[in-house]
Amino acid sequence: LYRRSLDLAVRDARILLKPETLVTQPGVDLEMPLLSYHAGDTFFCNAAVINPGPETIQGSKLWVLLEVASAFFYAPGFGMEPEWITMDDIHTGTQLVSILPEFKWPETSSPLTARFYGALTDAAVTGVIGTWDMVEISWD
Repeated sequence: LYRRSLDLAVRDARILLKPETLVTQPGVDLEMPLLSYHAGDTFFCNAAVINPGPETIQGSKLWVLLEVASAFFYAPGFGMEPEWITMDDIHTGTQLVSILPEFKWPETSSPLTARFYGALTDAAVTGVIGTWDMVEISWD
């Protein structure tokens, strides 16, 4: 899986062993298999929702947006009207949320780039909880 940095990959590997000593903030890490796609490549998008604990995070919203050519599309339906995934209880640890299931990348007519953004907010959407993530992908 693609990770933004070696530190992130090491941190994620250690979360399984001792989350309370390595992660100090909740947040979202977006997971995709590649950064550059060609016809036939496998694509998926998961959001790893991380809570270092010890408190359960209650009543939050998971936002995942796709930006293509300055237009924004909101998961889970990827329409242009804002929508989110309600996260009632996020217990200590990492919860994996499937945003886009696995598929084979199709033939495309022209190269482009896109950005995925992922964040948790409180129920009233007055602020981001912890850290957010952005992954830029391209295809040809």
